[in-house]
Amino acid sequence: MLLAIASLSIASRLPANRTLTIELMQDIRALVGERVRRLRQKKELSQEKLADICGIHRGHMGQIERGEKNLTLSTLQKLGKGLKVSVSRLLRGIA
Repeated sequence: MLLAIASLSIASRLPANRTLTIELMQDIRALVGERVRRLRQKKELSQEKLADICGIHRGHMGQIERGEKNLTLSTLQKLGKGLKVSVSRLLRGIA
């Protein structure tokens, strides 16, 4: 649902002749993944350690950081808690 809201927010800023596409959703996933990676590295955590803290599989963490996975609200919440940031900070400037 949050991605749907983010999509609508982004769509409202697009020129009238452009609509939401799969490409745009992939861009959102990639930007969120980059943000997660940057925050994780800033805290000097490995992917494995952050995955353990968040209670998600290490492979899933890699997919998130590479922008390969759509994130659920609960996963965003787990990531925020594990990184000690709000979900809004994870999405700031992206959505």
